[in-house]
Amino acid sequence: MKKSLLLFGLSSVILCTVGATGQDIAATEKPLHQKHAKLIAISGKLSDDGKTLASDATHRTWVIANKDALRGYEGRQLSVRGKVGPEANRLEVISVKAQAAYTANWGDSAFRR
Repeated sequence: MKKSLLLFGLSSVILCTVGATGQDIAATEKPLHQKHAKLIAISGKLSDDGKTLASDATHRTWVIANKDALRGYEGRQLSVRGKVGPEANRLEVISVKAQAAYTANWGDSAFRR
């Protein structure tokens, strides 16, 4: 009885120690660019080749890190959310929203008298 109780106690201590060590290792293995990345939202025009985004508000040009995320949006006005890492003008895109171009419809009630 005493041996089984001692064995159970010793095994539970070992399992808790190994589990805590595994959590510490997983927390330290994050890529460096995720630790220092800042999340921002930018609206601007994507270049025709899909490699750069010209911001409307700040007149800055951002180099797109993951060009495949913006495939099909070349030359359009976009609202982009992404992460800016330690490199100043490099943007990793997280989400994209195309801005709609509104036109006047002369048949709308706003133009009637």
